[in-house]
Amino acid sequence: MEFNSVYKRSEFLRFLRNFLTDEYIEDISELNVQTYTASEKRKIKKAYILGKDEKLDLNVYEFHHDSDSDPRVTLTKEAFKILTNRGERYALAVFLSKNSENYRLSLLTIDLELDEKGIVKKYSNPKRFSFLLGPNAKIHTPSVQLKGKVKDLEDLKSRFSVEVVNKDFYKGISKFFYQLFDKIKLPSVDDETHKKNFIVRLIGRIIFIWFLKKKHSKNGIPLISEELLSSEAVRNYKDYYHSVLEPLFFEILNTPIEKRKEKYRKGVYQTIPFLNGGLFTPKRDDYYETDEFGFSKYINTLKIPDEWFENFFKFLDSYNFTIDENTPIDVELSVDPEMLGRIFENLLAEISPETGESARRQTGSYYTPREIVEFMVNVSLKHYLIEKTNVAEERIKKLLSYMEDVELSEDEKDLIFNAIFNMKIIDPACGSGAFPMGILQKVVWILEKIDPNAELWRETILSKLDPVSRSVLKERLDRETAQYTRKLNVIKNSIYGVDIQEIAVEIAKLRFFLSLIVDEHVDDSKPNRGIEPLPNLEFKFVCADTLIDIEDKHAVQVTFSIINELQRIMTEYFTARTNEEKENIKKKYYAKREELIATYLNWTKDWTKAKTGVEKYLVDWDPFGDEPAEWFNPFWMFGIEDGFDIVISNPPYIQLQKDHGKLASKYKSQNYKTFIRTGDIYCLFYERGIQLLKDKGFLCYITSNKWMRAKYGEKLRKFFDQYNPVLVVDLGPGVFENATVDTNIILIQKAVNQEKLTGISLKEKLKNISLEKYVENNAKHLPRMKKGPWFIGDLTEYYLKEKIENLGKPLKDWDVKIYYGIKTGCNEAFIIDEKTRQEILNNCKSADERERTEKIIKPVLRGRDIKRYYYKWAERYLIIIPAGWTNQNRNGKDPEEFIILQFPSLMRYLKQFEEKAKKRYDKGDYWWELRHCDYYPEFEKEKVVWKEMAQKPSFSYDPGFVYVIDTCRILTGQNIRFFVGFLNSLFLEYIFSVFYSGGGLGNKGIRYKSEFIKDIPIPFAISNNCSIVSQIEAIVNQIIFSKHQNPQSDTTKLEKEIDLLVYQLYDLTEKEIEIIEGN
Repeated sequence: MEFNSVYKRSEFLRFLRNFLTDEYIEDISELNVQTYTASEKRKIKKAYILGKDEKLDLNVYEFHHDSDSDPRVTLTKEAFKILTNRGERYALAVFLSKNSENYRLSLLTIDLELDEKGIVKKYSNPKRFSFLLGPNAKIHTPSVQLKGKVKDLEDLKSRFSVEVVNKDFYKGISKFFYQLFDKIKLPSVDDETHKKNFIVRLIGRIIFIWFLKKKHSKNGIPLISEELLSSEAVRNYKDYYHSVLEPLFFEILNTPIEKRKEKYRKGVYQTIPFLNGGLFTPKRDDYYETDEFGFSKYINTLKIPDEWFENFFKFLDSYNFTIDENTPIDVELSVDPEMLGRIFENLLAEISPETGESARRQTGSYYTPREIVEFMVNVSLKHYLIEKTNVAEERIKKLLSYMEDVELSEDEKDLIFNAIFNMKIIDPACGSGAFPMGILQKVVWILEKIDPNAELWRETILSKLDPVSRSVLKERLDRETAQYTRKLNVIKNSIYGVDIQEIAVEIAKLRFFLSLIVDEHVDDSKPNRGIEPLPNLEFKFVCADTLIDIEDKHAVQVTFSIINELQRIMTEYFTARTNEEKENIKKKYYAKREELIATYLNWTKDWTKAKTGVEKYLVDWDPFGDEPAEWFNPFWMFGIEDGFDIVISNPPYIQLQKDHGKLASKYKSQNYKTFIRTGDIYCLFYERGIQLLKDKGFLCYITSNKWMRAKYGEKLRKFFDQYNPVLVVDLGPGVFENATVDTNIILIQKAVNQEKLTGISLKEKLKNISLEKYVENNAKHLPRMKKGPWFIGDLTEYYLKEKIENLGKPLKDWDVKIYYGIKTGCNEAFIIDEKTRQEILNNCKSADERERTEKIIKPVLRGRDIKRYYYKWAERYLIIIPAGWTNQNRNGKDPEEFIILQFPSLMRYLKQFEEKAKKRYDKGDYWWELRHCDYYPEFEKEKVVWKEMAQKPSFSYDPGFVYVIDTCRILTGQNIRFFVGFLNSLFLEYIFSVFYSGGGLGNKGIRYKSEFIKDIPIPFAISNNCSIVSQIEAIVNQIIFSKHQNPQSDTTKLEKEIDLLVYQLYDLTEKEIEIIEGN
């Protein structure tokens, strides 16, 4: 079957025989679609069953439809109605349009719950995955994915996996990113961050105009011609960037046709519409200025090889691009606008040549998967709409559903419409715009249900205007499609975003522009080909530091009338068309801002504040410029005075103490109640998010889940208790690709705590069920937990936790001590192997020198050396000259001369690392010393040793032979062998992971941090029940002996005996033991 040919049933049937399993049976019959979808607005006109694969339990359908401009989801919904009414879970279907030679091949899956008669009671998690095929389709992806015979259902699903397409596409983008990084030449800029941002911006703009190329009129004329944008076009123009792309970006797309230079008004350029939107306004870092002859001043200093463009365009041309954004139930296996977000987020994750550290790690940002965005958007909107309208929850859920219809009264529709019309949402760390876009898509879907022709929306907008403005706007609205009107005004009324990275804000705007263009109607007979110029989003998405607010809140009252005028100017700027209009509005904005500053200063009577107060912030921030703001305030920047209804985000995860506490120092003065130097920046985002909410508004975040149990989360937990937590979903690992963090979602209302929190903890990745449905079916009511650790579980688990805590006291209150391993700051210098140790010792000139040197070279364990009950020493040694040792012993001699005299052979070895050792943060008084440590003697005692990061408990016994490095911990004191057994027990693994750990490390396991270990309750019984303690110690001795003889020896039976003794120690019931062993 030729995937790029017109559909022929005979060819498709031949393909099916070679593609499906040997249990596929061809059996063609026509369905009466009216039986399954009775609506008069039905888009599927005919349906045929072509056959069935018994092994896959899958029917093959052929659907004929007349849908052209309708969203794909409309067809998808009808197809699933047919499957549901026939009680079928899986189908392979061809969707054929009478308006196009192209067609879609789709895999449809849905979860059905049937009654005893085989009738569907419930359905959930519908998914349609489609390849676009036919004469105009790019067939690289389907040719690879649909090759060869299907083995089983999982194999079939993998053939229609969008992740495969996304990874394949991004892999190519990454390759071209690196190629250009090596080849590009920028004017007098050595800063590699600038180079990287230039390339990301260029790739983003190219992909944006590539999408435009896919938008055609009915005459088949694209918005941008192949003559300008293709690999062949590159061959036809010398210096393609300066000859074609620069003028396209900065002379054509941002200039009305009649105002363009003469050469850009005719020929291939005359069909390119004016887009506006500020997207292609040259920025300082674009290096775009023209001389008197119209040539770029940087033509010789900004160089991009034509070869790169030619190869890059060939790569892009091998993929299908769709300007329709995918939805959770309808996914086209093509490149859709969401890919812009993925590209941006993933390019951030590339290694920075400057620092050797990924930008993702520097910024703490991760791309939120679509299904998580959908869940958070739904749960936020659901609770907001219930709060505002009092419409029943079941009706709101149906309203949000892509699959279910809902019957609403006119009064209910009006209530919902008004709630949406007046809604304000913000993402305070918007990245590439995943959450704002998710909100836009879902709100537009709701409006389609309650206001199908956008009549209510148009009437509401027009009713607020004077007669002249109403007449002008009505004329424009009449030109727009209903969908375009909805989207434009939802963006204008409701959606806001902030991010500290300028490139992120640019990509977010770009996604919103694409979302509008998809619903524009291209008409070659109309001015500008019927394309409405895009809005200006400078007052919708801003580049700013969300966590720093303005200092003087009183200024709001003083300047209220001027702010209202500024707000009117912001609204006017949103729809400004021409550059002249925009420049005039900018002048009005700057003049009004000067008036505001003067008014404020006159009120304060303190002109000394001119360089430090609110007016400094305002003067420093230029919404039309390139520089990010060092602060954020919605009143000044958006004209919003009473806060937002929804704050939704995936804020960054960065420890405040990282990089010697730069972030901690930066935000300490902001007086956050949740601030703690050892905490994480996302805690501050929670508090800032609550600040940004209106009363009774809702915050919904996905973050690391460490705040739930970690010590640094105590302030945040106390803060949450002052408000109304509604839902917490502990997601565990695997949500973010490559992220070593466990995550959670929380929904919290800015209201008094009603003690109605529900929660659920996911133990594994969900398969064949939506997160929304799983949470709905399994979430449990949780008691009020206040500032203590938050634990999600049923009552039995709560009682177990309460019981073990009442039976004893925390480990930290017993006669034991826990210490960190040694941090050298330069392991390559201070950790040596046996060969190096021998060389150092053999080069000693005297027996005394050798003896002195030998004493300060100690056996050391790394985390990887420590196993369960034993360790495998890799003959590594630690050079220990403690901080203060030199000064205590040199008796006034020069420090360096003294240390060389004491350890000449050792210092000859260390000399090669002198520069690195001097630069490290963790050192003593001199570069050859280790940092201050008061507990060196503890390492030479009997002790428990363990590595902090582990999949399972890995605690080992050491009689006092070894030291450990900083990835490990030690415990010294009484009953050491008992604690080795106890800490390796199944009981400990369960209670630690569920109750006491500060969160996991994704798929890497759990951090057995000392501060968490210290909180584990040890029963009083170990003081007076020496029998159990002795028995455990005896078994530990057997295990140690066995592992010493053969590390691979099976000690499972002995370890099980320890588990049983620990259960006795805590007096556990059979049911409690079942809980532990069930986990």
